[in-house]
Amino acid sequence: MELQYQIAGSDMQVLNLLLEPNQLIKAEPGVMLFMEDGIEMGTGTGGMMTGLKRMLGGGGFFISEFVQRGSRASRLGVAAPYPGKINVLEVAELFTDVMQK
Repeated sequence: MELQYQIAGSDMQVLNLLLEPNQLIKAEPGVMLFMEDGIEMGTGTGGMMTGLKRMLGGGGFFISEFVQRGSRASRLGVAAPYPGKINVLEVAELFTDVMQK
């Protein structure tokens, strides 16, 4: 299932995501602005070593998970804690050769 999203704002942009039932999104802690009914938030490390690797790379030890547990789609809003632009990168287009091998 393809993720539906909308980018709003100019200098302090917000990424509005539409989560379908049972869809999961992982994000850095502290980026959530709002979430509608049906979305559950949890925090984990993804494993001790994974958390340590993220920390050594400049990220946080913990990771936030958002899952749509309701029967209909709900919106989740996320944004960076500082001003900036959100760039959309189509991963399939960037790594087609790698994915084919």
